[in-house]
Amino acid sequence: MNHPDLRTLQQWFSAEIFEKHRIRPGDYLGLVRESPRFSKARRMRVYSYAAGARLKEALEVDFPCAAALLKDSFGDLCNDYLKVYPSCSFTLDRLGHKLPEFVFNHELQKTHPYLHDLTSFEWFLATSFFVDGIKPANPNFLSSVAPSDLEKVRFELNPSVCFFNSAYDVDKLVKGIVTEKSKTEFTYLIYNDGTAQFLKSSHHKKEFWHLLKQGLDLTQACDEFAKLHPTDDLGPIVMSSLQEWARLGLIQGITTS
Repeated sequence: MNHPDLRTLQQWFSAEIFEKHRIRPGDYLGLVRESPRFSKARRMRVYSYAAGARLKEALEVDFPCAAALLKDSFGDLCNDYLKVYPSCSFTLDRLGHKLPEFVFNHELQKTHPYLHDLTSFEWFLATSFFVDGIKPANPNFLSSVAPSDLEKVRFELNPSVCFFNSAYDVDKLVKGIVTEKSKTEFTYLIYNDGTAQFLKSSHHKKEFWHLLKQGLDLTQACDEFAKLHPTDDLGPIVMSSLQEWARLGLIQGITTS
């Protein structure tokens, strides 16, 4: 048998392990050593089983709440998912990025209608952990600003922050409590302070965060916020938001200009 180059051999091995439906670059099973106890084909089945188990284990790490609620059905979901989205990278950190999208059209979504929202939430939570550029919290940042400069303050924000809306009470779902769909949406703030965290927030706070994220100074952000809600008393929301975000380390620095 002619020995293939390394790239061809890797492509064949990957197809044998992860994508049995894919056309092989050749048949190189003859290169696999066998022993009295293990034939060539059996050796490959061992690799295939172990690799599949590791991939499902990685998905369970990223989606632990969905796995806990689905129990054995989660393994079936993983098998279906990996047939459509097999591992194509040297790392597992993006393996589950298509799972929420895949779940939306999966039969389990019909019997578990919260599943798309829960897997979407868990993926946001997982990816927030890998965001770079996060600095230690400084809850007293406003005390360093002169009152005359406060209106022109711009904020350096924690880059891991994202907001997530759901008609399901995700806070209960992650505790294993299945809830019915609500008539109103819940808003969650997801962030990384060394570990992935989340808390219930509000639509108003989400809007104000995104105004600050645009680079507006405090006065500009408050003016735009007032245009969105001309009849609301927004002062308490602004102050409670800034205090909460500073305490949590979501405001990492300030500039005045």
